Amino acid sequence: MKNLIPIIAGTILGIIIWKFNDTSGEFGIGPLVFILICAAGGYYTWGKFK
Repeated sequence: MKNLIPIIAGTILGIIIWKFNDTSGEFGIGPLVFILICAAGGYYTWGKFK
């Protein structure tokens, strides 16, 4: 549960980057993978590994 906040922060950051990028396209599998990678990056960066 304590790792949920970093995952949500990474997801929100991924959505913001995708939405406000000049070259972003329609929502599909590419942006979804990018948002999932950002969520994993948030977990890796701010989450706690034990």
